[in-house]
Amino acid sequence: MTECERIIQQGILPREFFVPETKDGFYVSELRKKIWAVELDLLLEFDRVCRNHGLKYFLIAGTLLGAIRHKGFIPWDDDIDVGMLREDYDEFMKLSDEFKHPYFLQTPYTDSEYFFSFAKLRNSNTSALNKMFLFQNGNKGIVIDVFPYDKVSPEDFEEDYSKNRELFRLNSTSMMLSNPYLQDTPRIKEYPGGDPIARYEEAERTAKKYQHKDTGYISGMMCTIYDISKKLFHDEDFSSLCDVEFEGFTFPTIAGYDRVLRTIYGDYMQFPPVEERGKWHKGVLINPDIPYKDLLPKYQSAAWPENIPMP
Repeated sequence: MTECERIIQQGILPREFFVPETKDGFYVSELRKKIWAVELDLLLEFDRVCRNHGLKYFLIAGTLLGAIRHKGFIPWDDDIDVGMLREDYDEFMKLSDEFKHPYFLQTPYTDSEYFFSFAKLRNSNTSALNKMFLFQNGNKGIVIDVFPYDKVSPEDFEEDYSKNRELFRLNSTSMMLSNPYLQDTPRIKEYPGGDPIARYEEAERTAKKYQHKDTGYISGMMCTIYDISKKLFHDEDFSSLCDVEFEGFTFPTIAGYDRVLRTIYGDYMQFPPVEERGKWHKGVLINPDIPYKDLLPKYQSAAWPENIPMP
């Protein structure tokens, strides 16, 4: 039984959800619907654990934009992003045992070769293969991203962010070392070595240094989505939550979402130009029907497909 079949069987989503359709002028294929279904299931499991432990979280980034503008996924989007204020995020990081197969909370402490700066919740019965990290061991199921948000000082932000950005770059490089096709690239040749966990913990110390101070501002210092992590937000916009509709479900987000979305996207209710819609994650092959452990050997021993199937 595939994950989508399980989701239907358990009544999480109806079979009709998977029917292709055109939404806001964009064709949403069956493949994209399947990916959405797996991600929604992950979000519901994440929500369950957070509610059981009294932890607050919020839809953020493109997921928040989708909730406000489309009441669900942006039709040409392919992922889910959630955020947590640092206090809740640190507690959440202790709950990896709450997630049972096929769910897996991926952090530098639960996956010995994962060194990204934020947590991911994955479905182990699916595949999301990144060409750059294809030979790196670790869970490669379909994922939702969980970002911590920290208090920051406007005066120090640029310096602190630049420092962390370099630490993140070195850690992502360490995850590429096993890729035989990258050995001649400058990034690999110039890699200085070092302990990725030590770099991760250094970045966390930098991100958390204003944790107990009233700076008036907040940011995703540990987020690697450049356009968003580079932004400063007013912490009052994150001080309370409200419920929003997302694909027929209700999830929390920040009550000050309007100013946050304007900070990120400008006039966020306007659709992007047609030619900019539907861009797939470059170098990522997503399959909601096959576990990554079954699919991975195929692409480790054969050429990466020139044209990744578009959802």
